[in-house]
Amino acid sequence: MKWSTIWELIKINILYSNPQNMSQIKKKREKSPEKQIVAYKSMLRQQGLLMLLFTFVYLFNFIMVDFAKLPGYFTQYVMLFFLMAVFNAFSAMYAIFYDSKDLDLYAPLPIKTSDLYLAKVFSSLGMGAVFLMPLLSLFILLAFRVGGILMVPLGLLFFLLALVSCLTLALSVNHLVGGLVVRSSRRKLFSTILMVLTTLGIMGSLFYFLAANNKIAMADGHLVDRPLIPYFRGYYDVLVHPLAFETLLNFYLPLVLILILALLLVKYFIPRYYQEAFYKSQEQEAKSQKQKVYKNTGLNRTLIRHHLATLQNGTLIVQSLMTPILFPVMIVFYSLSIDKSIVAQFSGAYFGFAWLVGLAFGGLSATPASFPAVGLSLEKENYLAFKALPINFKDFLKQKYLVLVSLQIFLPWLVSIAIGFYFGLQFLLILALALGYLLSAFVLNEFMYRRDYRNLVLNWQDMTQLFNRGGGQWVAFAFLLLIFLCGGLIFGLTVLLTVLLGALATSCLVLVISLLVFAFLQYRLDRTFWKVLD
Repeated sequence: MKWSTIWELIKINILYSNPQNMSQIKKKREKSPEKQIVAYKSMLRQQGLLMLLFTFVYLFNFIMVDFAKLPGYFTQYVMLFFLMAVFNAFSAMYAIFYDSKDLDLYAPLPIKTSDLYLAKVFSSLGMGAVFLMPLLSLFILLAFRVGGILMVPLGLLFFLLALVSCLTLALSVNHLVGGLVVRSSRRKLFSTILMVLTTLGIMGSLFYFLAANNKIAMADGHLVDRPLIPYFRGYYDVLVHPLAFETLLNFYLPLVLILILALLLVKYFIPRYYQEAFYKSQEQEAKSQKQKVYKNTGLNRTLIRHHLATLQNGTLIVQSLMTPILFPVMIVFYSLSIDKSIVAQFSGAYFGFAWLVGLAFGGLSATPASFPAVGLSLEKENYLAFKALPINFKDFLKQKYLVLVSLQIFLPWLVSIAIGFYFGLQFLLILALALGYLLSAFVLNEFMYRRDYRNLVLNWQDMTQLFNRGGGQWVAFAFLLLIFLCGGLIFGLTVLLTVLLGALATSCLVLVISLLVFAFLQYRLDRTFWKVLD
């Protein structure tokens, strides 16, 4: 084992752990070429700052709570941050171990498999440890509350055990899933799905945290504890009663299982890593090339399959769906304390309010990171190839937009409808919300499609280049600000008109005015974009 070799490999592999941060570093280099920005140092610095931030921010949050008397809350926080750390570590590990595509560079070099493997583990350590840092504060505070200053070293030991458990679980899942993916002929698709699922796992944990904090129960001015969560209660049990049966079941037994997984990693997964990740992948690619058969399908179906194939990018899918889903779901979590029967009392005469909510939710889907906003640039060299083919290029662009906007709005649209049913809205209100969403999303995404056409980039290297071109971040911020400010103003004006004119008259007025506005927007799009393509 050569530590100098391992360190050099770490400096290379850490760049794959967080593609978004790497893109930001590239942008800084382009803006300030005179500055000597070392990529791996910048990544290490960012991860270190995040660890310190998570440690001390949650330390101040936890210090006011006596977790020795509230073990249920303790186990809840341990579970939350442990799961988020596992999801984040798995995402980084998969990117480094299987998605980096750098193994063909190492294969002819005199590098031991164990050295490369250890370097990749250390490279992914920072991403997983970030979400574990709150547990460092949590364990130290619990140990101090239970046994005073002398028990604090046990808190540090618990953190190390949690870190080892997190890495072992993430590595095991990484090898099981990665081994299946490299054998598949649809490796790119599965990689995209994995990235989406890990992001959803992190977001789901965050939403659970928000919902749990929104449902804090009080009795006589004191917090009411929650049930202890199995396995995660072990860190509490071993401090309070280290020889009890519950401690054996929730602390010692899981440690034995983690030890078994670690032995499997050392004896089975590490020696087979090159064979699994590199050679099997090369064999599968060769087989897929031989077995590929092109069926005689219609032109439209072939083009639709092509449009779908260009979207197999995990970063794109996560970014395009995050905003239109995140904000509506956050509204639900922050509204859990509201009595749903109050909302359910609104009759169909208030359909104008539901229509406005649908317009606002639909507008959230039109961002510089949406499918229509980058769809044409995703074609790369194929864009010029299609333009040279004897097909109607305008029809090709229209078909591509319909495919892109349908995929962009389908899932968020279903989420918005589900929110309506969750609050017990009447059918007419849910229908108004759904139709308003479709109208707003369809028209406003056309502006993003036109923006992509005008700012076409076919030689992009990283997805974030497409998101940020033409001041993409500022466009997204200004658009969101416009939706919230104008939406709030219009909503307030609608409430005032309802008091003066009544609910039904106001709803009809809102519907007519909004239809006229969107008809004008569509007219402008036809004049400035679609007719220009003739």
